[in-house]
Amino acid sequence: MSNVNFLRPRLEGARFENGGIPKDVLPNLIALQEMVIAVARWQYLKDNPNSARAPSGFNKVNLELVGVESGSAVPVFELTTTQRTLNEQIPHQKTFEKAREFIVGIINHVEQEGRLPPAEDLPDDILEHLKRVGHDLRDDETLELNTTTHQTPAKLTRKTRSKLLHLASTVKHVSEMVLRGSVHKIDQKNMTFGLQQVYGPLVTGQIPDAYYDIIMQTFDRYKDNTRIQIQCTTQRNQHGQISIESITHIKPLDSLDVLLQLDEFRSLRDDWLDGNGLAPKHSNLDWLSGVFGRYYPRDLPLPHTYPTAEGGVSLEWSFDGREAHIEIDLERRTGEWFVINMKTGKSEDEDEDVNLDDPKNWLQIADHLRRLKEKTE
Repeated sequence: MSNVNFLRPRLEGARFENGGIPKDVLPNLIALQEMVIAVARWQYLKDNPNSARAPSGFNKVNLELVGVESGSAVPVFELTTTQRTLNEQIPHQKTFEKAREFIVGIINHVEQEGRLPPAEDLPDDILEHLKRVGHDLRDDETLELNTTTHQTPAKLTRKTRSKLLHLASTVKHVSEMVLRGSVHKIDQKNMTFGLQQVYGPLVTGQIPDAYYDIIMQTFDRYKDNTRIQIQCTTQRNQHGQISIESITHIKPLDSLDVLLQLDEFRSLRDDWLDGNGLAPKHSNLDWLSGVFGRYYPRDLPLPHTYPTAEGGVSLEWSFDGREAHIEIDLERRTGEWFVINMKTGKSEDEDEDVNLDDPKNWLQIADHLRRLKEKTE
């Protein structure tokens, strides 16, 4: 078992002069412990944007309270692991150290400058952890966090904590998004609308004059399942509610729109096909949405899009007695291309294991489709 000295927060105040920690203060230390672990996971994903989740090694690293030193009350936290590693190092130790510095930096920032760091640097769930850290401090008490990186220790008091919570509650996360869905609600008095996403929460926004007609037309055809795509800037508050801040473009969606269909597949669960069938992973659907949107020519007809029992996606085109297919293996990011003559039932064109990350292969697929299209004209 490996262990590393990690954090020595100092508790100051009348209750801690004898070096002990009252029982009602312990939940604050547990909250601090959990906050470090949560921020470390967030830090890892931030440093590794291609990863969908933190690696399994995170589950084998613990932050343990191993003792209390004298000098007010100084709880001692160690980073420990039961996993065998080279040189007896703690897995992802630097990531946990970044998390520690990040937390100390936030408290310092609020204490010294009266504001939070930029909103994009805040983990989504930080507010919930902050609500618990320092919750039981009294007016004369301080939780002091000191590290070698920061020259000045961060001091969490009731006053600092109150300011921090107020600032965190006003944070709005702004991002550019592409939303697809139906207009299910119109408030003409306030000129707002509600968008029911194909997959995702309800979104609200103002109705710009430039897009008034298309929004109203989509609302009028809500029962016909008419959908639109909105390219916009959104903001999300601390409760996870999303609203549209500004709209760049809106376009109506064809019922065969592939990205729209892929959004619908996100609702699938394993065993969706009469007790069988794997649900496609969302990260894989993200990938397919990206490559199809980038490489599929707009002058070609849209395919019918279906989920496959193996957790993949099938794209299918019909051309006057011939059907073209791409059976896509989302895990391998490859496709099997084939064309079937519906009169003879025989395959006329086959190409296995097409690498769909390669733009050249999409050009070849487009050439195949254009030749089939020309035969029907």
